Amino acid sequence: MRLSLDEMQTDIRDAAREVARGRIAPQAARWDEEGALAAGLLKELAELGFLGLLVEEGLGGSALDRTAFALVILETAKASGAAAVALAAHNSVALASSKHAKASGITQELCGGERVGVLTEFREGSLTGFCGFAAPWAAVASPGVGSDAVCLVSGQATDASETQTPGLGLRALRPHTLVAVPGEDDAVVSGVAAEAELTLRLGLAAAMVGRGEAALAASLAYAKEREQFGKPIASFQAIQWMIADARCRLDGAWLLTLRAAFTGRQAAMACVHAAQAARETCDAALQIHGGYGYTTEYPVERCLRDSLAISTLAGGLAGQRSAVAGSALD
Repeated sequence: MRLSLDEMQTDIRDAAREVARGRIAPQAARWDEEGALAAGLLKELAELGFLGLLVEEGLGGSALDRTAFALVILETAKASGAAAVALAAHNSVALASSKHAKASGITQELCGGERVGVLTEFREGSLTGFCGFAAPWAAVASPGVGSDAVCLVSGQATDASETQTPGLGLRALRPHTLVAVPGEDDAVVSGVAAEAELTLRLGLAAAMVGRGEAALAASLAYAKEREQFGKPIASFQAIQWMIADARCRLDGAWLLTLRAAFTGRQAAMACVHAAQAARETCDAALQIHGGYGYTTEYPVERCLRDSLAISTLAGGLAGQRSAVAGSALD
C-alpha cells in the first residue's frame, strides 16, 4: 500500500479542490437552505470527468482508480456534504451500469451528466431516491421489498415526486418517490452489486472525513482569530488538545479510507471510523466556536448535521458494524 500520491492522483485532487473551493463552497449554504443543488453543477462535473471516475474511457468515463475517486469525494465534501454524497452515489451507479453491455446507453448518459445516479432505499413499499438534481435518473436497487435481485432501474425526471421536507442534514438531497420505467437499457446487475456497494461505502467514508476536515479548518481559523484574556484562544491548552484529538481522529479515518481504496476491502470499517471521527470533530468544533457554533453564521453546525446524516446512509452505522463483525468472524 502506497501512502504517497502519484502524479495522476495529485492532479485529480488539485482539480477537485479547485472546483470545490471556487464553485461549490460559495453556494453550499444557499443550496442547503433551498433544498437543491445548482442546476448546472451536474454538467460542470461531467466536463471535469467526475461523473464516471471509475468507468472505462470507451463508455465515457475517466478510468481512474479508487484512490482518485476517494480524493475527489474528500475535496468535494470539504465544501458540501450534499454534493459529495450525490457524487459518490452517482459514481457507484455508473460503475455498476458499466459492467453490462446492455446498459451502455445509460452508462454514457451518466458519465455525460444527462442522467443522474441516485442513492435509494425502500420506504413503505416505494423506491425512494435522494436526489439534488432535476434530471432523468438511474439507480442500483432491488425491484421490490423482499427481492434478492439487484437491478439497474431508471426513470424520467417527471417520475420523481417530492415526498417530504428535508431532514436534519444533507438538505440539498431531498427524498423523492421514484417510479421506474422499464426500458431496453435496464439490466440485472446482481453480480456487481458488491462492487457498487464498496464504491458507495468508500465514497461515504471519504465524505464524512471531508465534513470533519471542514469543521476542523473552520475551528483553526476561529481559534486564531478569537481572543480571550488578551490572547487568541488557540493558545489555550484545552483548545489545543481538542484540535490535536480531532487531527488524530481524522488522519486515522483517512488512512482507513485509503486502505479500503487500495485493497478493495474493509470499506465498512472505514465508514465506522469516519463516522465517529467526523461526529466527534464536529462536536469539538462547536465547543471551540462557543455559542456561535450553533448559528448559521458559521459553517460548523452544517458540518455536524451533514456528517450525522451521511452516517445513516447505506445501511447506517449498524449495518456497517455488522459488516465489520461478519468479516472478523468469517
